Amino acid sequence: MKTFEPLVRFALLLVLFSPLPSFAQSPTTTQRAASQSTATGTVVFAGPATFILRTENGEFVVFAMNRRTVRPRPLVVGSRVNVESTPADDPDGARTATNVTVGAGADSAAPRTFDDIPPSVRQLERDVARTARRYGVGIRAGVGLDPELVSVGVHATFGPIFSRRLAFRPNLEFAYGELTSQVSVNLEGIYRLSETMPRNQWSPYAGGGPTLGFSHRGFSTQTGDSRSFDFSDLSFKGGLNLLAGVEKPNGVFVEMKATVYSDPHLRVLFGVTF
Repeated sequence: MKTFEPLVRFALLLVLFSPLPSFAQSPTTTQRAASQSTATGTVVFAGPATFILRTENGEFVVFAMNRRTVRPRPLVVGSRVNVESTPADDPDGARTATNVTVGAGADSAAPRTFDDIPPSVRQLERDVARTARRYGVGIRAGVGLDPELVSVGVHATFGPIFSRRLAFRPNLEFAYGELTSQVSVNLEGIYRLSETMPRNQWSPYAGGGPTLGFSHRGFSTQTGDSRSFDFSDLSFKGGLNLLAGVEKPNGVFVEMKATVYSDPHLRVLFGVTF
């Protein structure tokens, strides 16, 4: 029965995370993407995965781009363009541009530098760009239960892959306890339940993957009362991690992880991706 205890715990975690309320603020004019599928305006900022358009009525609209976006290369700041787009999952998120075509003329009143764009729009662009970027690195720390361990680690993020919601996040964790020390290599993937992350809000995700754990239990007594670990008795256990968490656009996340066939069976982690 112990084998199924992590699965039961993980199911409880999903129940805990699923009803998280959304405390979205009412979107302002500059933060909200236009409701129409086609917009015309001047490009005031262009990045690898995003651009900002100043429309004819003076609104600033942030658009996301992906590999299927048809657009001129490069997308020149100051050029007047027509943008066809699809809506975001979240009303505060950026629309995804599907086709960008260059038109005639230019808006002489449009901002020419990033600092001239309203701060709320700049922050939205950063949040969207962070979600869409291809890689990142971060740190994590937490506690494990059964056995009780203190865990620290590092991770990398690659993605999105195949889908804007899916990312590969391998990580290396070092765990220490009174009688147990462990090193775990976790080859995990995460799936975000929302395509975009609302500004300043927690967005849920779930995932999992195989884990390779190297551990040892027990200690040897040296001179006096000092104790040190003897790593000569090292054991290997392979298992499967199941995880659920919430993450903010700035990279901060809280995660609960259950492990099947390996230790620790349950742990709570806090981390940040830069």
